[in-house]
Amino acid sequence: MVDQIIMSMTKKWLVFVFCAMLSLPVFSQDYFSDNEDLQIIATLLKSSPEAAKSSAEKFASKHKEDGAMLAGLGTLYLRAGKLDEATRYFNLAQQCRRISVKALNLGGDIARSKNRPDSAQFYYKRAMYFARKDPDAYYKLADLLKAKEINKSIETLQILKKNRPDLNVQKRMAEVYYTANDLTNAIAAYKSIGVDSLDDRELMQYSLSLYIKKDFSQSLDLAQKGHKRASKDPVFNRLLLYNNTELQHFDTAISNADDLFNNSKDTKPQYQDYIYYGYALSGLGKTQEAIQQFNVALQKNGDIPGIHKEISDAYSRIHDYDNAIKYYEQYVANLKDTTDNRAYNIFQLGRLYWRKGTNVKENETRTEDQTKAIEHSAELFGQVATLRPNSYLGFYWQAKANAMLDPEYTKGLAKPYYSKAAELLEKSGSSKDHLIECYKQLSYYYYINKEMNSSVEYAQKILELDPEDDFAKQMVALKVK
Repeated sequence: MVDQIIMSMTKKWLVFVFCAMLSLPVFSQDYFSDNEDLQIIATLLKSSPEAAKSSAEKFASKHKEDGAMLAGLGTLYLRAGKLDEATRYFNLAQQCRRISVKALNLGGDIARSKNRPDSAQFYYKRAMYFARKDPDAYYKLADLLKAKEINKSIETLQILKKNRPDLNVQKRMAEVYYTANDLTNAIAAYKSIGVDSLDDRELMQYSLSLYIKKDFSQSLDLAQKGHKRASKDPVFNRLLLYNNTELQHFDTAISNADDLFNNSKDTKPQYQDYIYYGYALSGLGKTQEAIQQFNVALQKNGDIPGIHKEISDAYSRIHDYDNAIKYYEQYVANLKDTTDNRAYNIFQLGRLYWRKGTNVKENETRTEDQTKAIEHSAELFGQVATLRPNSYLGFYWQAKANAMLDPEYTKGLAKPYYSKAAELLEKSGSSKDHLIECYKQLSYYYYINKEMNSSVEYAQKILELDPEDDFAKQMVALKVK
């Protein structure tokens, strides 16, 4: 079974990938949908720019006193990426006698294209002032503010909702929350709208938000609804794969992976798709096949933290500790070197060396390579103890490794580490079982070295924690005899 399906760093990257796929700009109202001349110019801008220029000049001359029409023309050029021409027609619109709200909105769009947010706000707010029930400026201002001032963005939409109760402003609020990564409020907004009222893109964002918040069952339910609408959509298939894997529905997840890779329209597999496919295969015990998928992920993006660890975990499951160690060392090498992270990861690496060294079959003896692995695990656990001197963990495992290297306790290699671990456990009271284990090892050490008073002292400490412990009873009985 998969212990932790996805690491936090990987999930952050997943959010980025999905958002890049799903987040689209808020489109402006079309100022030319009912005007045949503007429709023709829009078509010409794509196929014949010179013809479009000529037609635009004639159109501007014909409507030189109509700011809305000139703004529509400028909007066409702005959407075509021709900022100078858009600015020219905006200036002409501004010269008209009557103030045009559409021209003000175009001014905001142009300012935004020039990365002048303050100017953009000025124009949008003027448009809102002159036409309090026209939603376009509200939507544009909310979109402008959502990245850095989400509260003001939502406040803008709430004003519109009050002025225009007939509009489904809640959808825009959900969009703002989602793109601002305020997923709790995004989920609440989507829920208030209702699934049947969401389009495919909104349904994807709703499902993804729930997935990121680890509500895998609800996310899966929405992804299934989306899949019924668009069975070949790669995003819905991806969400099905991820959620079913998280819920350990591994057979279904493998079917989802087949749909994602082979039955989706215009799919562009991401590295994490192969990782999840590998998780599903691993969940069914198909570890070698899982490793193949992890390696595909590694080839696609070897710089993403976590991939090497997943491959290491897969090798560890089939007891191939040499490869498990190899990939875990690569994983550790790519991590930021903070004390806590380093201590944890060195400990995990030490455990891999420990498992290699102790993976001895019945009736076989430990090889020289395995003995060296135990020696190296002791060194790594020693590093953990140095990094975290107030934690018993490094000392305790350093003691266990040294005990394996000195099974008869003739050298006393493990004693100082068991003593230190016991001291720290006594202070913290964090693990009764580990403390008893330390006492037993110390009692046995003194027994082997014929120091019965000290041996019985530790045996009595064990009995204080567990009066029924047979080992401790036997040690106390030996002294009585």
